[in-house]
Amino acid sequence: MIKHRPKTNRWRSSVGILKSQLETVEETQRATFNILEDFNAEKNGLEQFERASFNILEDFNLEKIRLEEAQKATLNILEDFNSEKEKVISAYKTLEEEVIQRKQAEESLRRARDELEIRVDERTREVRTVNKELDRSNKELEQFASIASHDLQEPIRKIVGFSQLFVDSLEIKLEGKQKEYLDYVIDGAKRMQALIQDLLAYSRIGRKELTVEVLDFNEAVKEAVSNLELVIKETKAEIIYHQLPCLSVHKSFIVQIFQNLIANSLKYRSKERPRIEISAHPKNDYWEFSVADNGIGIDFQFANKLFIIFQRLHTKDKYEGTGIGLAISKRMVERHGGQIWLEPHDGAGSVFKFTLPNHAA
Repeated sequence: MIKHRPKTNRWRSSVGILKSQLETVEETQRATFNILEDFNAEKNGLEQFERASFNILEDFNLEKIRLEEAQKATLNILEDFNSEKEKVISAYKTLEEEVIQRKQAEESLRRARDELEIRVDERTREVRTVNKELDRSNKELEQFASIASHDLQEPIRKIVGFSQLFVDSLEIKLEGKQKEYLDYVIDGAKRMQALIQDLLAYSRIGRKELTVEVLDFNEAVKEAVSNLELVIKETKAEIIYHQLPCLSVHKSFIVQIFQNLIANSLKYRSKERPRIEISAHPKNDYWEFSVADNGIGIDFQFANKLFIIFQRLHTKDKYEGTGIGLAISKRMVERHGGQIWLEPHDGAGSVFKFTLPNHAA
């Protein structure tokens, strides 16, 4: 037994060495595994880093593209800005030129206005002077017409009166040419008397004070119709009027206007029964009155002659009168601040219209 102990020791020693080596190998293996794990971890980290790097590169490229686009947009904006700048500079120069032209125009306008004001002042003084002369002349003419009318009426009355006395005093009755001549004298004297009375009435219109009162125009027409009662009954005329206004006017003038227009319609009546219609309508700040008839009518080309004193469209042999009634009406209407005219009219008859300010009660 003692003889075999060395071999057992060597075996034990070998086993210990092998065990030690095995442990070393295991430790190496474990270290290798750890290294491999660390390597794999590093590899994963590198892969993640690589992916992150790629993402960063992609983001960088995108940002680069955006920066390039932004640069292009900035360049475009700069180009637009330069273009707008040039436009603004051009507009400023144009505006500056316009301002200069405007100032020049304003200066020219100011000089023209000053010159116009001087001329207006001169013309105003001239007009005032002319108006004073015209007023003086009108007053003198009215005074002359009044005096002449008064002075002429007396000899005319004598001619008519003594001619009638001469006829009445004759023991024999005048016949033939003698009667015709004497009729001419009396008729001419009566017409002259009517002309003088109308001329006197016309001259008084401008001198008479325009005192106004509230007047019901229905009552004014009634009074005018009453004044013409005989000729209305004689002609069987129909006078129609309704819903006329109340205005502040000169009563006698308004009655005379309606009387003249109605009498004019009756004078120039047709073969039909005379029909005269009077109406009124408000128009803004005035009233428009209408007097329409079914008479012989008036050619509108003579409309301007109707209101001129002593103008006649027919001979005195066909229609009696002095031709002053419409002229008197015109002057009375104008004294109230209105207008009168012949309305263009299709068909038979005529239509006279006049306006009066709306000074209502």
